[in-house]
Amino acid sequence: MKKIVGLLSVCLLMISCTEEIKTNDPGFQAKKDNVFWRATDASAHVNGDGSLTITAYNSSSTTEELILETSSTSPGTYLLGTANTSNYASYYYEFAGEGFEYATNLVEGPVNALSNIINSGTNYLNNGAAGTSGGSGNGADVAVSVTAESVVFVSLLNRGVGYQVGDVLTIEGGNFDATFMVNTVYDNGAIQTVELVTGGTGYQTLGTGALTETTGAGSGLRVAIKTNTNGNVTSFYIVSRGDGYKAGDLITILGGDENATFRVMNVQSSSGEVIIESVEGNRFTGSFKVNAVDDTGNTVTFSEGVFYRIPLR
Repeated sequence: MKKIVGLLSVCLLMISCTEEIKTNDPGFQAKKDNVFWRATDASAHVNGDGSLTITAYNSSSTTEELILETSSTSPGTYLLGTANTSNYASYYYEFAGEGFEYATNLVEGPVNALSNIINSGTNYLNNGAAGTSGGSGNGADVAVSVTAESVVFVSLLNRGVGYQVGDVLTIEGGNFDATFMVNTVYDNGAIQTVELVTGGTGYQTLGTGALTETTGAGSGLRVAIKTNTNGNVTSFYIVSRGDGYKAGDLITILGGDENATFRVMNVQSSSGEVIIESVEGNRFTGSFKVNAVDDTGNTVTFSEGVFYRIPLR
């Protein structure tokens, strides 16, 4: 009986934690470097140019301040660490009388996210993802490693949506007889993990990625590309993130007529997003995640961030 009561207590505590942000009005919390973090006070301010600043303080043990800035007060997703510096995050704390500051500044590093295609180019060959068919969802693309024309390894490039555990998908290409099973999915049905079922016959390796060159100082970025019958690049996925890139760098995909281009959106150490989900009576609700960096390259991460009904002041 004691074990049952103890287990019930733990379950109730877990449910309480997930609902607690909604019972704190306003509320602001996240995981800072994977450790639970909550602000003791938070407020919002609309600036003269129409941008929004949300400031969260934590003075329970030391002085901490996390600032989220977005270019507008409208609901939407605002990417951090990009060339649009109107969307910005900074974190400051004091320890032993010394202050430390991190921010989503424009720094060099491995690529985190890419823009949409700027120029689709001409005369490129598909070296990217293999499409899939079957299952209850759609949109899954994979890179495949092949030995003797049989698939031996599958890596997800696009996880798709709407899939269910146990779905068996067929990998397009070859003799259309290589399959894999969905082992786990995310809440929206995007595939999380898979298991190869049959290797099939007649396949070629896809997803090793095309080399690129840049107007900036970075190197090593490789992208798997998919093309149409005219040799235009229709989609691409990061295979290797390289290093030394900056947000805004123009990237050219080598191969074809070397005229397919896109830009670096942000790099891993300076990235994230602020999502304003709703504005009700001058109170802001949404979510966030932040990777910020200091002047020496040290980083701080805020994940699973939530702000709830933050008031204007």
